[in-house]
Amino acid sequence: MNNKKRNGNKNKKENLDERPIDGDLFCLTNTTNYYKFLKVALNYADTICLTFNGRYKEFIELDRNSLAESLKGHKITNQTAVTIGPTVCLLYFRIDSNMRKWLNRKRHIYDFYSDEEWLEDLCLLKDEQVIFASCTHEEFCYVDKKLADMLGKMIDS
Repeated sequence: MNNKKRNGNKNKKENLDERPIDGDLFCLTNTTNYYKFLKVALNYADTICLTFNGRYKEFIELDRNSLAESLKGHKITNQTAVTIGPTVCLLYFRIDSNMRKWLNRKRHIYDFYSDEEWLEDLCLLKDEQVIFASCTHEEFCYVDKKLADMLGKMIDS
């Protein structure tokens, strides 16, 4: 695979703080840190976005975990917070108990895209601005400065 995914983020930098922080600094592949991340980030963010590599109708039909109950909307695009490329369906979710349970079943920040769900690239928004963006299969993520400051206090303790 080429570097198109990483290079695509340079064009989206304005969606994160002027100087996004490398999410790997927080060791979000560590299960304990991932759960601490969720506690902080989900209390700050107001929307979750996940990439679905299929059509919207397919997601509704495939949804085995009732995530459709948390769905706020969707968008068909070829540009996400971390990629520029093939057309995907971005799914926007409320941060409710259903979504929190689903995220808590994951073991780390890249534990997405199972055969049953086809969801990847966790992205968090606050007031329609990206505050966290991840690329599941390439295993990289970015955090905006304000969220990084909050995470630093929680994860260091």
